[in-house]
Amino acid sequence: MISEISRATFVQPPTAAFAAPSPLWSSRRSPRVALCPMNSMDETPPSSQPRRPDPLVQYVVVRGDLQRPPLSWPTGSVVAQAVHASVAALWPHREETITQEYCGLRAGVVHEVSGPNRDDERKVHQTETNPQMHTVVLEAKDEAAVRKLAQMLDDGRVHYAMWTEQPENMVTALATKPYRRSDIQHLFKKFRLFK
Repeated sequence: MISEISRATFVQPPTAAFAAPSPLWSSRRSPRVALCPMNSMDETPPSSQPRRPDPLVQYVVVRGDLQRPPLSWPTGSVVAQAVHASVAALWPHREETITQEYCGLRAGVVHEVSGPNRDDERKVHQTETNPQMHTVVLEAKDEAAVRKLAQMLDDGRVHYAMWTEQPENMVTALATKPYRRSDIQHLFKKFRLFK
């Protein structure tokens, strides 16, 4: 089911049973083909060659036409759209192990917020891992390209959030939750880096 919170459209699992972190699914379609990481039946690289890391990555796609006439949005406003989409994609998945790993958090560790009033607020505990937040910000030609990408992500069963700016009521950006690069990189090959 699709739920709207604020101005973002989230792709949510069809049932609570699918709330566990790893399945790649689409709530708009029945499952067809899932994107899967390499399994034990696949060939493994020879031990003489170092294995390339497969980092967790979040893809953010922003409309490039927002900066060009006739819209001519300021750069800060366009960057804000990417940030909105990114947070909207991360927040619903904050309890998942993969999202916590992406953010540099470990499951089972209490992370607390510090503030001026130590009695009311708790202190942050440093984790053993440092966040390696690999984020790839790409440019889509226009709103139609963002919507087409959303359809591809639905078909590929990938979780994402599409940001709709108000009061303009226009789709401005889309972001995925964190995935292993090898799982979803192929879906973003036609987009160039945002400039």
